[in-house]
Amino acid sequence: MNYPTKIEVNGKIYNLDTDYRTAIACFKAINDNTLSNFKRGYIILTLLIGDFELEDMKIALDKCAFFLRCGKEKNDSRDIIDFDHVKDEVRVRTSIRQCYKINLNTVDYMHWWEYNELIEGLTPESLINKVREIRSYDLSEETDEKRKLKILEAKQAVALDNEDIEDLSEEEKNNISEFDREMGL
Repeated sequence: MNYPTKIEVNGKIYNLDTDYRTAIACFKAINDNTLSNFKRGYIILTLLIGDFELEDMKIALDKCAFFLRCGKEKNDSRDIIDFDHVKDEVRVRTSIRQCYKINLNTVDYMHWWEYNELIEGLTPESLINKVREIRSYDLSEETDEKRKLKILEAKQAVALDNEDIEDLSEEEKNNISEFDREMGL
């Protein structure tokens, strides 16, 4: 498959930094509640395309968001979130090593879309998929109280709940939610 390496914005061609580590750095900026939405966008564009014209920012950001979503349309779904590229990075590295025998610590470059394809192809037995299974397990169907308690403890141990979010003001929470919606993430 030919993965994208450039975006076109208002007739200008921008080269993308397509390495998966750069994309994860973008998600770190997206999740940073100390940043304004403008700063988040600016950081994402600086990481992915370097120098850009400010008048191109909105269109470039839309195209970079499409890149970060691996070419998928915006996700307006309210499904249970069972995965986070930043918080699960070590689990993903371990799972990729476990399933594909690829040590990402020694890989100089991997395209973001290829990285995500590897994640999608991981076996159900991989560490990250086991964690995702625990996160999304429906406790309402469990009748054995001992088992239910063990699963609840496991869910709490691997939860994605963002403890930093709890300390934010409503305005800060709304800014993060608005940015996420705009990016379609």
